[in-house]
Amino acid sequence: MSDQFIYGINAFDEAIRSGKSIEKLFLLKENLGPRLSKIREEAKRLKIPVSVVPKVKFKGIGKKNHQGVVAMISPIQYASLENIVDELFSKGVNPFLLAADSITDIRNIGAIARSAQAFGCHALLTPLKGGAMLNAEAIKSSSGALLDLPVCRVEHMTKALEFVKNSGLRLISITEKSSSRIYGYDFSGPVALVMGSEGTGVSPEILKMSDENLAIPMSDETGVGSLNVSVAAGIACSEVFRSRREL
Repeated sequence: MSDQFIYGINAFDEAIRSGKSIEKLFLLKENLGPRLSKIREEAKRLKIPVSVVPKVKFKGIGKKNHQGVVAMISPIQYASLENIVDELFSKGVNPFLLAADSITDIRNIGAIARSAQAFGCHALLTPLKGGAMLNAEAIKSSSGALLDLPVCRVEHMTKALEFVKNSGLRLISITEKSSSRIYGYDFSGPVALVMGSEGTGVSPEILKMSDENLAIPMSDETGVGSLNVSVAAGIACSEVFRSRREL
């Protein structure tokens, strides 16, 4: 599988009209006149990430007649968070969501998606900006899970998680900064797990709004202070699965 790029204003317009998901839009800085500015505003309205790139860097992207516009077609058809939550509740299912808060490594997000799917997660939340691109490499890292697991790309992660909480889900952040432990916690009801970025973990704002902040206990003898986020996500998803299976 390879990333699919489209070149030019008309090709971008046609992709939008046909309902294709755009992973990212690149605009040539030197061409950013009224016409490209209009495209930029349209992309913003459609919640498509936009990068304005100078000519020296654009050469590696725009290899064809591009008119200053290159779009990466997403291999994933993004889902609506609101529709996912409403549909699960209407079916009498307790939602299990996983939010990736500013996780930027493509291989990590792929591994997280694979664990999420394996342990019965209903959807993965990723940010519009500040997260890994869900391209062919990410799909390969997920062993195809990203093509099957619904993915909701949200404009503001904090606002999306506020919606999740207001919909009746418990918001649980996984963080080594907590004294509460994940083992033995009751995950049987509607729940959304939050996994934080590779460098700083879950953002302070989300930690503050969470219903629970839980840590994965580790041996004191090894000197290891934290786990790779994809490993931590696998453990956390496994605990949700185990807790629900024991009912």
